[in-house]
Amino acid sequence: MLRPFLAMSIVAALLTPYASAQAPASAPAPAAGGTTLAMPPNPCVKPEFPGKLASSTRAAVFNKELKTYAECVKKYIGDLGNIANAATAAGNSAIDEYNAYQADLKAKIDEANSEAKGESLQ
Repeated sequence: MLRPFLAMSIVAALLTPYASAQAPASAPAPAAGGTTLAMPPNPCVKPEFPGKLASSTRAAVFNKELKTYAECVKKYIGDLGNIANAATAAGNSAIDEYNAYQADLKAKIDEANSEAKGESLQ
């Protein structure tokens, strides 16, 4: 049988907020088990600047390569954003699951204390 003071101390310790949703960090975060998640490297190829003496044909090719590079970087950033959003959603889901468990646990402890209190009055 739990004493009311002990039970409330346990509940208070368990209900202390452990986590909140955070924006993803720029560095890889430790995964479950303490390993570091590896982010895919930037696959985009930087075009080589042809210099100011380049022909108009070479300058046009460079401009096309530069546009392709910019599109590639935007896609890479978007892909990393999707990974970050998925990780944030998974973290928020874990927080919700934890909070629901804590609420259920508190209700069970309160019920056990109420029953114990009722038995001691008889």
